[in-house]
Amino acid sequence: MLQGTNKLWVNTLSHKYTSGARILNHSTSTPSSIIWNSIIKAKNILKNGFSWRAGSGESSFWSSHWTSFGPLCANVPYVHINDIALKINEVYATTPPNLNMLHTLLPLNILDEIINLSFHFNSNTKDTFIWHENSNGIYTTKVDFSWFLKQRGGDATFISWAWIWRLHLPEKIKFLVWMAHNNFVPTLLDHRNLSPNVLCPRCSSFEETILHCIRDYLTSTHLWHALGFTSVECFSNTNVSCWLKQGLTS
Repeated sequence: MLQGTNKLWVNTLSHKYTSGARILNHSTSTPSSIIWNSIIKAKNILKNGFSWRAGSGESSFWSSHWTSFGPLCANVPYVHINDIALKINEVYATTPPNLNMLHTLLPLNILDEIINLSFHFNSNTKDTFIWHENSNGIYTTKVDFSWFLKQRGGDATFISWAWIWRLHLPEKIKFLVWMAHNNFVPTLLDHRNLSPNVLCPRCSSFEETILHCIRDYLTSTHLWHALGFTSVECFSNTNVSCWLKQGLTS
């Protein structure tokens, strides 16, 4: 939505919710569509991969997302009336930037960042956002996925699901495994806020988790036993991702 402004779906969603760089600080509204809620979730992960690149510098000094602090107007109690129309290239017309022209007081940490920034303006291009992991600045899902894996590589709670797509199984089965791996299985009504009760509607004794539905529910357990899975190890793992991976790759 930052770069594909010529696309119909981008224009449709932008007209209904928000447009341009404002999406970087946007949150879900109630009620919102499933598509928009999903976009906002993805935005919260991907926004650190985008950075502002100066063109003409005609963007607003106060409302543009050109610093790591987001719009500067959100970091001050008010913007002085003499500063409202101020543009970025006006402040950076000199080196160092002319902060004496500001009538609005900014926090010291923001002033430090502004002083340390430098821009080369080009009147023939517009200010824009670039995907800094790609040499041409264009966002692609392939580069995004590689970047995402690098970001999560140091997260001890992160488990890659790449192994799922390498399984020799029908695509619908792999998709079901992926949903279970991410706790997205649509039959879990409480997880989708469709039921106020977290208990299994069939036994009313245990929480309705994925493992309870497909393994620990009494009927499910009898089915596994009938298939020959009777060892304690088959039923001792309480992590659904580890249990699925162990069963599908062993």
